Parts: sequence; structure tokens; C-alpha cells
Amino acid sequence: MRPYNLPAEFGMKSILDPSFRYVSSSHTDLRKTFARVRREQAAANARNAATGPHAVVRLDMRRAPSLTSVR
Repeated sequence: MRPYNLPAEFGMKSILDPSFRYVSSSHTDLRKTFARVRREQAAANARNAATGPHAVVRLDMRRAPSLTSVR
């Protein structure tokens, strides 16, 4: 069984990936970031709306809490 891999499952880039580039908070443009996220959400909503009311749509997966960490 393959271990749960959060970055691969969500398409996120690992900090160990050589193409990862850190951007400090002072160099981050929040307006552009939020605009990009809103565009991505609007595109996802448009795709889901185009499939019809009875279609199966993909939901974002969330990692379940580990039972071993709760004692």
C-alpha cells in the first residue's frame, strides 16, 4: 500500500522540489493571489455547472486526522 502523499494528491509542490522558489511575504502580491484563486474557483464552478444537476463532480480531498495522533 502506498503511503498517503499530500503534495502529490493535491498537486502541491514540495519544498524539496528543485523548482520550488520561496517568496517572502514582503514580495507577495495578495491582490494577484486572491484574483488567481477567484478565477480558479469560478472556472471550477463553471465546469461543475456545465455537467448538469445529476452529474458526479470531483470534490477536493482532505486528509483525515490520524487515529494514532489522538490519545
